Amino acid sequence: VYSKKGELDTAMSYFSQAMSLLRSSGMSSNSGKETIASISSRIASIHFKKGEYEDAMNRYKEAQNLMVELKGVNHPEVAGILHYIGGIHHKHQDYEEAMTCYQEAVQIYHSTLGPEHPAVAATLVCIGSLHYKQRNLDSAMMFYREALRLNRDTYGLHHPDV
Repeated sequence: VYSKKGELDTAMSYFSQAMSLLRSSGMSSNSGKETIASISSRIASIHFKKGEYEDAMNRYKEAQNLMVELKGVNHPEVAGILHYIGGIHHKHQDYEEAMTCYQEAVQIYHSTLGPEHPAVAATLVCIGSLHYKQRNLDSAMMFYREALRLNRDTYGLHHPDV
């Protein structure tokens, strides 16, 4: 709630306290690890919002490693983390690494959620943005159009994502 309200320091404090409690209690069960991965990902999101990209990357990598350990590499939660890691590379203008992350996320989403899922569309927009930034305008348009088609098919014409 605090993160949504923009009170990032307060949110960070609560997430950090929760993480400390989990780690000190020896939560090594799968559910404990999954909770740690979730909190780590939320902390990463706060770091990203604050422009603390290295800290965000470290937290996302921690979450990714735990989720791969728990769910395997071909899981939508792993794809979501890859999407966010791609966003950090994108922000740093490391377009090749960003593209690799986004493409891997799309492949996982395709195989686990289906090719028409909104998560595919969201990641296609990011791929389009990478092409746009690199002045590959025809490629950018192709990805944007596919994302638009997916969102229209899913949400209809009057949704904010369309």
